[in-house]
Amino acid sequence: MDNFRNPSSLSDDEVVEGVAFWDQRIQYFIAEGELDSIEPARESHHDFVSEAEKRGLRRQAQRRPS
Repeated sequence: MDNFRNPSSLSDDEVVEGVAFWDQRIQYFIAEGELDSIEPARESHHDFVSEAEKRGLRRQAQRRPS
């Protein structure tokens, strides 16, 4: 999980994986009722989505299977 905190220093593949990772974590936290964990996960997800968009990877990130 430490690799999925700062997307700017990661490879393109790791950024795409990070988008999927944080999306899955958000879904997990919702399912488990861990409400305090959802907002930090959303912030991290946003960071990865923003980095993916900067690099032109967003479509690739959307197509990546969970």
